[in-house]
Amino acid sequence: MKADVNTLTHLFWDYNKKYFGNVLPTPYIELFDMPGKIARFEYHKNGNKAKKPIRDQIIYFSKTYEFNENTMRDVMVHEMIHYYIAWNRIKDNGSHGRKFWRMAMDFNEKYGLNIQILLGTPLPDKPPCFFNKILGFVTRWYGSHTTTCKDEEYKVTRSQSNKVTK
Repeated sequence: MKADVNTLTHLFWDYNKKYFGNVLPTPYIELFDMPGKIARFEYHKNGNKAKKPIRDQIIYFSKTYEFNENTMRDVMVHEMIHYYIAWNRIKDNGSHGRKFWRMAMDFNEKYGLNIQILLGTPLPDKPPCFFNKILGFVTRWYGSHTTTCKDEEYKVTRSQSNKVTK
C-alpha cells in the first residue's frame, strides 16, 4: 500500500500510545518523493532553556514506495525513535547511534518489530539482514533470523549476534 497522510497520522497516534507512552506531540506528517529514501524525521532545536526541546517536527514518508503493513509500522516506529530521542534531549553519538540502536533492539525484542537502518534504495534481491551485516549492526533476533533467512551469504552467525551489547 502507498502511504497517505491520514493513515500515517492514525498510525502515529496508535504507536505513540502503544510504544512511547503517549508522550510525543503529533508532528506534521508529509509525503515526499526523494530517490533512495523511504522516510525521515526532521525538526528544529529550541534553546536549552525552552519549555519544548524541539519545534516544527515533521515525519516524511515516501509517496512512491509500496509498503506492507509491517514495514509501514517498522518504518514509522523507526522515525518515532528519532523523535523520542530529540524530544527528550537524549544525547547520542550519531543519528543512528548507540542509544537509537538500543531502543530499536529493545522494541524489536519486546514487541516483535523489525526496526532496521536502510541506506539508499532497498535492494529487492537482498534480505533485510544484508544492510545490518554490511553496516556491522547485528540485532538480538539471531534465533528467529537463522530459521527464516534464506540467503546463506548474508545469514548472521551466532558469533556475529554476540557483537551487540545492551
